Amino acid sequence: MASEMGFTEKVLKSFKNITKEIEKGSSEHDARYRFVKYFVEEVLGYEPRYIKREKKGADLTIVDENDFAVIKIETKRPTENIDKPQYKEQAFKYEEEATRFIGLTNFLQFRLWGVKKKERELRVNLDFSTILEQKKTVEQLSAEEQSQILFLNNLTKQSLFDPSKYEKFDETYARIDITNEAGFRKLLDRLNYIADTLLYGYTLKSFGEYKEGYSRYQESKMSKAGSSTLLFQNLRKF
Repeated sequence: MASEMGFTEKVLKSFKNITKEIEKGSSEHDARYRFVKYFVEEVLGYEPRYIKREKKGADLTIVDENDFAVIKIETKRPTENIDKPQYKEQAFKYEEEATRFIGLTNFLQFRLWGVKKKERELRVNLDFSTILEQKKTVEQLSAEEQSQILFLNNLTKQSLFDPSKYEKFDETYARIDITNEAGFRKLLDRLNYIADTLLYGYTLKSFGEYKEGYSRYQESKMSKAGSSTLLFQNLRKF
């Protein structure tokens, strides 16, 4: 329970930092920078290489270790009302086959949908500006607010990079439709990424380890040979 409460406190602190540093007139770009810094990096645990900003796509895309777009987040200016239907439509427009979560935020309110095949379920609908204005502590949050904040733990790098997901491959990655050209090209793109980037990097790392091990073996062998020669020379003196 302590770890859960700790996560809730981190989330509240991150949005407190965000709202403290932005104003209602702040630009979307300025507010997004703070959202990424305080929430995506510090709370969810993603390094910059996993966070993509797309000019012709979602404002924020978070990829996993296989470079699949697992989280898509559409952002708006703090003055914008994110309850507008067109904003939800825009957020879902950028969904990809491997996307598991879609978010929509103006950095004061946050909406999050879970995506499973063709099903979309609203899992988080929080107004952090109101929570912070009321100066609620973790203990003062309603049961629903606590539950929704804790659900955000599913977005963390630790959760989405968990190796156990490969045991549910069909749910996680097997949703790419290869019956059309776009899907087939995406499959080839992923296979090329795995072969050229992941396996190549693993091969170089393994080769380096084996080379280092062989060098240590050679040094050990030469050291033993030198000791044997010295011992033989000492024996000849007697």
